[in-house]
Amino acid sequence: MTEASSSKQEALGLKQETLGLKQEALGLKQETSGSDSGASQMFKKRLRLKSQSHSETLLKQTV
Repeated sequence: MTEASSSKQEALGLKQETLGLKQEALGLKQETSGSDSGASQMFKKRLRLKSQSHSETLLKQTV
């Protein structure tokens, strides 16, 4: 009985540890998403410019 209950407590301790790690990961995720917004905006701008120049070259080819 005592062995089973001690292993149960150990499992609970591990569960709490993983929850703590999960929260830590979520915190990191929020941090990266915050700093990422600027980078993603730049990336989107670049993509837009790329697609614009691509459509312009297509127009030149058709003329």
